[in-house]
Amino acid sequence: MESSANSQSPVLLLVEDEVLIRYPAAEYFRDHEFRVLEAGNAREALIYLQTRSMHINVMISDVKMPGDMDGIQLADWTRDHCPHVRILLVSGWSGRTIADHGHELIEKPYVFDQLLAKVRKALARE
Repeated sequence: MESSANSQSPVLLLVEDEVLIRYPAAEYFRDHEFRVLEAGNAREALIYLQTRSMHINVMISDVKMPGDMDGIQLADWTRDHCPHVRILLVSGWSGRTIADHGHELIEKPYVFDQLLAKVRKALARE
């Protein structure tokens, strides 16, 4: 699902298998003038990353997801194939493995305002 915010708005790819987390987070970012693409797993996210003509600015991905690719593998693939995309990972478990891969971790549960601040900081590095 994609929102239709201002065409100048940053594009955020939100990868989260839990709909009760993904839907409110997506709406929160839409309310803050982001165009939001939603994916329920890494394979859905890869479709956006590989085939979209839209420039994705930042990806927020859960680490633990169903399927054959987790969030760390998705982040590694994105870093290698779409280096312009800023990556933030979220998880309810320890960040040591994630930090070893060089990705920033935001621990669950998170507060939307804190997540927004992290996204804006990542975008400022562009």
